[in-house]
Amino acid sequence: MITGGNRLRMVPLTFIFQPGTAEVRAVVIGRRQVQSAVRRNRIRRRIRELLRLHPAWFAGSLNLVIRAGEGSEQLGFRRLEALLEQAGKKIGRKVSRDE
Repeated sequence: MITGGNRLRMVPLTFIFQPGTAEVRAVVIGRRQVQSAVRRNRIRRRIRELLRLHPAWFAGSLNLVIRAGEGSEQLGFRRLEALLEQAGKKIGRKVSRDE
């Protein structure tokens, strides 16, 4: 998946995606560049919560990996929410165009 999927880079997040066979499956990876485990886990929890609150952003069948890079721990909840919404729209257009 990581080597074969499509990529969308929205600093400091990277989205790797490909069409799936069922509903949306998402994995959130906190990179070691995010200094401490506490900060990595916080960003992962925030992203998972936003995916739970807004399932329509990534509708359809999709395999999704979200990599949180350096600087992602500095994002506020609202900024992270805006990034995920933008990414959902871009990925949705890309997936529907490829089908």
